[in-house]
Amino acid sequence: EAVAVQAMKSGAADYLVKGKTTSENLRLAIHNLLERDRLQQQLAQSEDKFRTSIENMLDCFGIYKSRRDESGKIVDFIVEYVNAAACTNNRMTAAEQVGKNLCEILPSHRENGLFEAYCQVVETGKTLIKEAFIYSDRFNQEYLTRAFDIHATKLDDGFVAAWRDITSRK
Repeated sequence: EAVAVQAMKSGAADYLVKGKTTSENLRLAIHNLLERDRLQQQLAQSEDKFRTSIENMLDCFGIYKSRRDESGKIVDFIVEYVNAAACTNNRMTAAEQVGKNLCEILPSHRENGLFEAYCQVVETGKTLIKEAFIYSDRFNQEYLTRAFDIHATKLDDGFVAAWRDITSRK
């Protein structure tokens, strides 16, 4: 048993007990291994399609995870993913955003109520829709005031957001 446990921890897909292996056990082990491999390939293809689709969106898109204090209160959101359009909009590379606190890279989120609105999305599960939301902030080295349509939806202990710069229409 100890050898089997260590083998599984090391990445073995299954194990068969010497002397107790039947043709049915062997057939099932092989079938399960092939099925697991097929499902992993299917998942990888699905993730690749998703990532390619999101990267080619003209709208900005991001995934954010809650950062909580000891009491469980949300104190910020960690940027987990931003697409190319979000990078262009924020005038920052993905590397300058991913893994960082949202309110540190875009501090006006606290001042204009967006941070609190995102907290409500996470706490209540209610989707946030803001139309023609006026937002001013420092985007890298440039201070800009722009209008956005924003949609945010709860995802696990965080949210996903899509936003579109509508400044030229306003």
